[in-house]
Amino acid sequence: MFFRIFNLQVRLPLLFLALLEGTVLTLAPHLVTWLGIGTLGDQIGTSSRSILTGSMIFAFVGLVSLMAVGLYSTRQRTSSAGVVARVAISITNALVLSALVYYFLPSIGIGRRTLFIAACIAIVMILALRLVVVRLFNDEALKRRVLVYGAGQRA
Repeated sequence: MFFRIFNLQVRLPLLFLALLEGTVLTLAPHLVTWLGIGTLGDQIGTSSRSILTGSMIFAFVGLVSLMAVGLYSTRQRTSSAGVVARVAISITNALVLSALVYYFLPSIGIGRRTLFIAACIAIVMILALRLVVVRLFNDEALKRRVLVYGAGQRA
């Protein structure tokens, strides 16, 4: 089953995976500050200002990075080591780009330590989420259907 978004065919399992990973990326900085290991505010883990804007920017840049390395492609046929490498590269890219945004707009920044720990948590949680989604949806749901026309050598 697929949906049309901006004249593109998007499969339901991939859309579901992207929504879950966007939620993980949004909640990772909040988890860091809730655990009290971030550098936001005067005391570690406590702050009076909201980090919602900063976490939304981190999530947006992270989703774009995940899409850029081809993790939402139906043609992707890499091993699990390749998926781990792509997730690590894309979250590292999101870390650098969101740090650049926070540098130019310091009022929405979430702190360097918070951002780094959130990126580490995001890598682990996205890999675990991808493992669960691959187990839930069979591989046929993520594959692209191809029609072969012809017979014999001309097929």
